[in-house]
Amino acid sequence: MYEGELYRNSFEGPLLLCVSQENIQTMLYKVHSGWCGSHIGRRPLATKITRTGYFWPTLVRDSADFVQKCEACQKLGNAPQ
Repeated sequence: MYEGELYRNSFEGPLLLCVSQENIQTMLYKVHSGWCGSHIGRRPLATKITRTGYFWPTLVRDSADFVQKCEACQKLGNAPQ
């Protein structure tokens, strides 16, 4: 805990801010298919969120579920990673 926020240690350097359950889907959408979204796969999506400084315990699983449910990725995407 730091200033009322929950963080997790990171091997890459900065602390990772733990995201609340209410904000997970919004964050996945913004990174994956939002304004600058590139419809990246599940592993790059989880890595990009972590490198941005955020974390939650089910990040990898939630990223895989989100990419699997993305209609644009299923129709036009490459083979799954």
